[in-house]
Amino acid sequence: MIVGHASFFYKNRYEKTSVGELAFAFNREDLFPVVKTMFLRDLYIVLWSFVFIIPGIVKSYAYRMVPFILSEYPQMPAKEALRLSNEMTRGHKMKMFILDLSFFGWMLLGVITLGISDIVFTTPYIYATEAELYHVLKMPFIRQSSADDVF
Repeated sequence: MIVGHASFFYKNRYEKTSVGELAFAFNREDLFPVVKTMFLRDLYIVLWSFVFIIPGIVKSYAYRMVPFILSEYPQMPAKEALRLSNEMTRGHKMKMFILDLSFFGWMLLGVITLGISDIVFTTPYIYATEAELYHVLKMPFIRQSSADDVF
């Protein structure tokens, strides 16, 4: 479902997308590579968290772009998707953390409205912002060479 959300919000940047895009990974024959990659991503984050909490948080930011990468290239090998996400976020993790802090007021509004604003405003706003972040972080890799060579 996470990859479906990423696909929906990223494609929605430039074209009208149907809600069926949320089931992106389930409609494809390459479901196993997507599930495997997302499992490995979560496993690595948990293992880094066992070292200490801070490395787990850092790795969660390092692997944050994996769902977006998989939404565009579902057959990409797991290690390549993780490596690419790590490269894309290198030098940007603190900015991503500050971006997350900027949503604090919206999350507080969700608590006050008992989750209603989360459904209507906050969650779509956060996902759309992450899609824009992916687009911005992806740009230097596209400029270096064609997308097929990099991804």
